[in-house]
Amino acid sequence: MASALPGTPGWHRLRRLPAGWRLAEEQALRQLAGSRGLAFARLEPRSEVIQLIAYDGVHLGHVRRDGSPGEEMAWVAVRKDQACPVGPYRSALAAAEALARACGIQMSEQA
Repeated sequence: MASALPGTPGWHRLRRLPAGWRLAEEQALRQLAGSRGLAFARLEPRSEVIQLIAYDGVHLGHVRRDGSPGEEMAWVAVRKDQACPVGPYRSALAAAEALARACGIQMSEQA
């Protein structure tokens, strides 16, 4: 199977494969390298459904939309190297902050 980069034809089929996920994850993590504080990067550039989360450039995990069409959309958080989502949360930011706290990062209450 030919390699497909995010945003190119075939990406949506490839993303379900571990190699496709890993390629997209590596690209998103390069965007987050050197970031300060809580930072987001879309796993697939044209969609906000799954976003990788880093704090001070360290990958924490990802947040993703959860729910079926017609239902109120919620967000869940998933720690790096774990498969169990935690949530629901009302926004990607709330899910990312919960993820950071779960990783032992003290988030300020200021917004």
